[in-house]
Amino acid sequence: MSASGAAEATNKLDTVLATFREPGEDASPPATDALISAAEQTLGVRLPALMRRLLREQNGGRVSDQWNAFRLRDPAWDEDWASLSELMGIDPDAELSILDTPYLTREWDLPAQLLLLDGDGHRWVALDYRDCGPHGEPSVAYFETDTGTSQPVAPDFGAFLETLCPESTVNDEELDPAR
Repeated sequence: MSASGAAEATNKLDTVLATFREPGEDASPPATDALISAAEQTLGVRLPALMRRLLREQNGGRVSDQWNAFRLRDPAWDEDWASLSELMGIDPDAELSILDTPYLTREWDLPAQLLLLDGDGHRWVALDYRDCGPHGEPSVAYFETDTGTSQPVAPDFGAFLETLCPESTVNDEELDPAR
């Protein structure tokens, strides 16, 4: 990647992180380093640095309409995009948090080496630790439990954040002329 391409990616990532939460959304308190460390110990994984940064700023909640969708890359699937409506945080008082991942992966028959980020039981977005181990840099994958299928979405959490776009533009071919 060229220096200007790297700077552009960094600028977009900074913009995504700064505007990730839906404006006016009731927010969980920002995660502290101690809370993040306790969650990592409980879950047995190391969270990606950008996820830790996001949790310190915006500990889960509804995702801004600017960043609530992403493209699916497998042309064999009927849909070519998926939504990211909420990002689970680590607030123990929230309805769902990443701490619920062990229960949810068993309940929905998903691989144990996932950390669920968003989903409704039938569809999930997750950090996938199967290839990198619990202390590596996980990829991001999308799972459909009804069909038992999954597909990679991004090689890491930062790349995933950079692919996010408004749901209102997902059918816009200018987003990805190769599709």
